[in-house]
Formats: sequence, structure tokens, C-alpha cells
Amino acid sequence: MPEIDPADSRYVPPEGNWTAPVVILGEAPGATEEQEHRPFVGSSGKLLTRAMHNAGIMRSECMITNVSPIRPPNSQFKALTTRGINIDNLIRDCQELISRYPRTLVICVGDWALFAMTGEHGIMKWRGSWMRGINDIPCMPIVHPASVLRFWNQLPLLEHDLHRAKRYIDDPDWDSPKRTLYTAHETIECSTKRRTVHNETHNADWFIRKIGEVKETAKAISFDIETYAGTITVFGIADSPYHAISIPFTGRFSPYDEARLVDAIRELMDTDMPKIAHNGVYDCTYLAEQWKVQVRGFIWDTMLMHHSVFSEMRHSLAFCTSWYTDQPYYKEMAKEADTPVYANRHWEYNALDATCTFEIWKPLLDDMEEYATTEFYLKYYVPLSSRLARIQRRGIPLATAVRDAHMMSITNRLTAARHEIAKRAGTDLNPSSPAQLQKFLYITLGLPMQRDRVSGRPTTNEAALRTLRRKYPKEAGDFVKLLLEVRETEKLRGTYLKSKLEDPDGRVRTSYNIAGSARKADATGGTETGRLSSSENLYGRGGNLQNIPKGIRDMFVAPKGWLMWQCDMSSAESYIVAWDSGDERMLDVLTSHRLYSPELPDKLLYHEAIGEIISGLPAAQVTGDLRELAKRVGHGWNYNMGVITLARVVNNEMPDMPFDMHMAQRCYNALNGALRGVIAWRDTVRGHIAREKILRNCFGRLRVFFGRTDEATYREAFAFLPQSEVSDHLNSCMVRLEDEYGDGPIAMVVGQVHDSILGLVRPDHVDVVKARVEEIMTSPLPRECKGIQLRIPCEFKVGANWKEVS
Repeated sequence: MPEIDPADSRYVPPEGNWTAPVVILGEAPGATEEQEHRPFVGSSGKLLTRAMHNAGIMRSECMITNVSPIRPPNSQFKALTTRGINIDNLIRDCQELISRYPRTLVICVGDWALFAMTGEHGIMKWRGSWMRGINDIPCMPIVHPASVLRFWNQLPLLEHDLHRAKRYIDDPDWDSPKRTLYTAHETIECSTKRRTVHNETHNADWFIRKIGEVKETAKAISFDIETYAGTITVFGIADSPYHAISIPFTGRFSPYDEARLVDAIRELMDTDMPKIAHNGVYDCTYLAEQWKVQVRGFIWDTMLMHHSVFSEMRHSLAFCTSWYTDQPYYKEMAKEADTPVYANRHWEYNALDATCTFEIWKPLLDDMEEYATTEFYLKYYVPLSSRLARIQRRGIPLATAVRDAHMMSITNRLTAARHEIAKRAGTDLNPSSPAQLQKFLYITLGLPMQRDRVSGRPTTNEAALRTLRRKYPKEAGDFVKLLLEVRETEKLRGTYLKSKLEDPDGRVRTSYNIAGSARKADATGGTETGRLSSSENLYGRGGNLQNIPKGIRDMFVAPKGWLMWQCDMSSAESYIVAWDSGDERMLDVLTSHRLYSPELPDKLLYHEAIGEIISGLPAAQVTGDLRELAKRVGHGWNYNMGVITLARVVNNEMPDMPFDMHMAQRCYNALNGALRGVIAWRDTVRGHIAREKILRNCFGRLRVFFGRTDEATYREAFAFLPQSEVSDHLNSCMVRLEDEYGDGPIAMVVGQVHDSILGLVRPDHVDVVKARVEEIMTSPLPRECKGIQLRIPCEFKVGANWKEVS
């Protein structure tokens, strides 16, 4: 392949002093760079220059270049090969240029710059890490500013990592304090820049003695486990950020010695000293179920601590380590945990987890104090996490005969639908193949090509298919409806009717997640509002019970001698909007309920009232599809959803309901005129976010908004208060019910689904339990408006299976 000629009009040469000790290495030029023949001068370049200046790194003192001096087609680096450019040669030339002179630090901007210098991919994993690149050149990868312009919550990462880079530039000899890690066969001394290994064997007696010393002298400990195939394989303990032991349970010791080690661990965990863990529900559940070890004393969960302060960020231990410590990324070691073969690196990884968890604890305490979330964490997160650990272990019995009947019915539907698709297409078309669908829809049928809204590439995703069905009903309506049916049915069969849904005892158990997946101790995730998500349990069974379609919920049944109950809050988020905004009309509708005055009806007619506003019909005539439309329109309008987005949402969710842009705008205009208090409330929130960039709900939950404030930010802010207050109230109610009923004997809590709590009750105690559940769930929230304390109505249902109470 030909080399790139510097005389090429597209060529963007390096800028600055080629001998500079600091190099800013990007991936490739953009359009502005190509026009001006200078690197990093477009929008992303200006953002990078400003962030560098704020960190004290002067652009004029650096050499600035890219891995490729030529702009790639569609900004896709790999697409350079379509222009006859050899990427390996580009990387070789880049490495030669940088290696030509001594360098203090190469700041690798983006993934391909990281790869060119280190051979690693994954900028979000490695960002902020001090690394040694080719020829032992110090490197630090950072997120690309072009990515920040798309995802503004990455701006703090860019700024944080550049400040860290500045420290390395100013003091090239700087190094972090040494960690000492003891494993079965090694003692490892490691810091940011150095690692020394001493071959030393530590037997069971040595580990037991160390555990005893920790028990007698430590003021707090962090702990971490590694697991494989449902068993604990390694247990790590740290009594400081700089000292840890990692004990293997993979046959390195005799069964007798392993039992002695577990006894020593049990005694340590049964002390009153504070314990620190990252995603503690995961570790504590495993310890209780596998070793019968109960963790006593207060548990600081660093994942939840971080979520309580910076809910918009990631919360994995890898991320928190990159934010609060100088430990380079080390999670690649975890790959050894994916096989039953364990070695020294796996144990070192476990010990690093323990020390890093300990190290991030104190700065997290400082951040919680600074942002005033300590009380919220102690009052809400601590009791919630411990109760969830108990609730999710109970599970719900699965009626396998009902499940099998659903599976047979769905399989027959799939077979018939696939046959009909092939018949209409005139070929054996695979509805799951994007390539086949694109060819058939856009070439054979000649339908307008639909493109992904983010990537701009041709797509046949669900949104595209629904658009085609709506816009071209004659050409594609029935055919696309069949395609959507096949996709939805396949998802239903593969996700919710799978064979490994239930545990060996016949019960289905999920993991409820506050800030991340409970199955993987280092997973990212968690909602900003505190709404629980659910996922597979610790052993890879179960699943997301919150999204199971109502049509198949009859396969979840009450055990013999029990009934199932569900209590659902009514129009909960609208109540928060009404009380927060003080809108007279919303308040009037939402307080017209028995909860606020005994003589009023116990049926809430909020969606009917919204339907009356948008349609002009009497509320009594707002039924069926019109009521469903009012529900969607009212919810979207509360949070200032755009008219275009509203029309798309309604058309996707209600494809048989005629709803165009004109109708969407008419609905908005009607609501704008009727609910002026909500508009004023939005203006208040908008002004607060513009000034402060934080919101705090009535329970004390905090949300920090990073980066640029735009309409998308404001819409998230409008939704945060209602959604988070409903979540925190629901979670508080679940904690109270769990404390009251526990494992029975008359009732128990078995789960949470959206705005409702699911449980079991003895048939002869239904009335008393119903009264108590309703009393707790309608208890006042810490919010008052016009002298009225906020309470949210709820509906209690009881039946033999989940479908009957949904």
C-alpha cells in the first residue's frame, strides 16, 4: 500500500516542538483540521486545549500530532484501509517519530492513540492510568474530546485525567506509596510505576496467624471475594490501602486447612469493627450461602457510597479506583477468573481489589461529607441494601407446566409467523438477520432507507421497523408487523421462558440492584434516580423480573398455603409534580380521592382529566386508547418531552392510534394552557440547574449534572425529582414492610416491580395485611403544598398467581 505523501493536500503535519518532552497524540484529523492543516483546532481541539490550559499544560510547550495524518472516511479509523492506507505502517511511523527524542509523557487522546503506544484497546478502561508504552515511554490515555462533545458527562474524566497528567509532567520521578500483597506463593510489592515479586510460600497456618493479627489490631478492614461456578475461590482482606492477604480456596490447601481458614474468617467477620466492601451485597450473600459466614458490624459499601454522591458516573471498582487512587488499571488480571485454573496473578488481583476498596473509602467519606449525602446514605442505602439481600433470596415458585404451555404456544406462533414471512417474501428470509432484512426492505421492496439516529448507518432496528410500518402501511404495514411480532416473540421465549430461569428448588430469584449488577462484583450501572433494576441472580439464573410481560406472569405462583399480593402506587410521579409545582388544577384532580377526604371516591381519575384537556371530551368518555394516549402524553409533557419525540413514542407504542405531529402539538398547546403551574415549576428547575448544577429531592438524594447544560439536561432534571422521590418512598416502604413481616409467618415481601411491591400472604390474614400494607404505602412523604401533606394512593390486589394481581 502507498505511503502518505506530506505534500498531499489532506496531510495534517505535527505541530509544535518535535523535541518537546510532552506529546499530545490524537487519532486522526477532523474536517476543520484537514482544512487548516493543523491538529486539534476544531471543536474537540478547542475543548482539549481549554482543558489542558485549566490543568496547567500549555499547548505551546507540547508536540501535537495524530496516529494518522489523514482524515478517515466517516471518522472511522479502520476505514483508512479503503483509501489504500496501511494502518500498521501509520502506527510504526508514529512510534518512530515519538521515540526519536526523550519524552516525559505521551498523552494518548482516544483509543487508537492508546493502541499505537501500548498495544491496548479500551480507552474507558485504561483512561487515567500511568502506563509504559513502546520503548518504555511513559503514557497516559484520556478520553477523546470528540467523545465528550457527544457525552457531556465525560467532561469530568477529561479534566481529572489531565490534572493527573500534569502532576506526572512536573515530577517524572513521582511514585505512589508501596502496596504489599501476600498470596499463597508470592509477596508482591507494587506501586504506580514499580512491581517487585518475592517467591515466598505462605501456608494455612501463616494465613490464620495473619487473620488473627488483623482481628486484634485493625480498626477497619476491607474484604473481597472471587467466585467461579457458584463457589468462592479466593478471599482477600486489607487492613489498610497498603497491606492485604489473598487466601486461595482452589485446592492449594487440604480440606481440613480450608475449614480452619473459613473458621478464622468467620471469627474475623463476626467482630464489631467496620467492614468495607465494593458491592457488598454480592460478597455478603455468597459468604452467607456458601460458608454460612455472617458479616457483622457496620458495612461501608463503596459502590453505594459513590452512587449517593455521583449517580451520573460509573460505580465499578475499576472506575472508582481510577478516580480516587493512582493505581493503574489492573482488571485485565480478572480474565484468569473466567476459567477453573487459578494462578498467582489471580490472587494478586484479589489483593489489589481489597487494598483499592480500602483506599477509596476515606476519600468517599470526604465527598459524602462535602456534598451532604452521608445522612441519606446511612438512612436509606444501608437499610435498603441489607433488606434487599434477604428479599431476593426468597424467590417466587415457578409453575413449570404453565411455563411449558407458554413455551409451546409461543413456539407455534413463531413457526407460523416465520412461515408467513417466507411466503410473503418469496424466499426463506431470516427476520433476525439485519443484512437480509436491509436487502429485502430497502432493495427488493424499495422502501426508504432508515438510519440509526446516533451512528447514521442503515438499520432495521425496532424504531426503524415501526417507522416503516407507520409511514408505508400499504407497502409494508402487515409484513413489518409480522417481523416485529417475530422479534418480540423470540425475545419473550429466549429471555423469560428459558430453561435456566428457576433455581434447583423450583423458585425464581432475581438480584435487585441499587447502583450496579449484583451478579458481577465489578459491574457498572445503576440509575440516577435510585429506581431499582434487577438482573440474573448470583448463579446466572433468574433475570429481570421487572420487565416480564403480564401475559405470562401466571407461571409465577404462590406456594401452597399462601396467596400472592401486589400493591401499586397510582400516578405516583404526577403527584410529585403537582406538589412540587403547586399547580391548582393538578392538585384539585389528585386530591379528589378518599385518601384526602373520606367522602371522596377511592378511584383516581388523573389520566381521564388529562384526556379531557387534550381531547375536549368529558372525562367520562376518556377510555380505552384515548386514556392510554392521555397517560403517555401527560407523562411526556410533565418532563417537557419534545413534540417530535412524543409523536415518535406514541407511534411506536400505539401504532394503530393515528397520531401525527399536528396532533402532538395540539395536545401540548392544550396542556400548556391548562397547567401553567407546571410550566412555572420547569422554569424554576431550569434556573436552579443553570446556576447550581445540582438537585436534591425531599429525601436528601443528590444528583450532580456534569458538563454542558442544554435541553436534554433540563429534561433529565425535570424527571429527576418525581422519579427519585417515588423510588425513595417505595424503597422506604419496602424496608418497613420487610422489618415488620420478615420471613413470615403471616406475610412476606418477595420483590419490587416498577411502582409496586410484591409479596405473599396467608389466606386468613389478607384483610389485616392489606390494611397494614396500604397504611405504610400511603404514609406521608416529606413534602407539603398549600398546607396539604403529600400522600400517594395505592391499589392492593391478591390472587393465586402474579398475573391475577398485576
